[in-house]
Amino acid sequence: VALDRLVVIAAPSHPITQLPRITISDIAQEPFILARYGSSTRRLIEGKFKDHGVVMRIGMEQGGTEDIKKAVESGLGIAMVSQWSVLREVGAGYLRQLEVEGWDLPRNYEMITHKSRYFSPAVESFLTFAREEAPKLKFADVLKRPVRA
Repeated sequence: VALDRLVVIAAPSHPITQLPRITISDIAQEPFILARYGSSTRRLIEGKFKDHGVVMRIGMEQGGTEDIKKAVESGLGIAMVSQWSVLREVGAGYLRQLEVEGWDLPRNYEMITHKSRYFSPAVESFLTFAREEAPKLKFADVLKRPVRA
């Protein structure tokens, strides 16, 4: 239904925000605040570091995105979260989204249904709503129809 990106965030007062350009090596030197072990987002992040041959410094683990954002806002480290999840905080100046050279981690949100199942009127309405409204969301990229498994 939509395209999201995982973005690197830091507190506005964090020294990394003052660098003229930020590289993967720069963020690897900072303590990273991650979701609990086994989460799909954490696996994506760890895989990205591995793909670049860089070892990440794990500063702490948190239970969810809100906890991660609060820890970053408090200056305990940097993190990587959904771009959608930090729109409010970045807009209000509580967090800074960092542009990291060579770092792009898109993530698709898809609607998946069983191919032999009937769509109820409520499901059809939801699918129509999602297709029409997703393009209006910032960072959204709408597919023509849901993916069927």
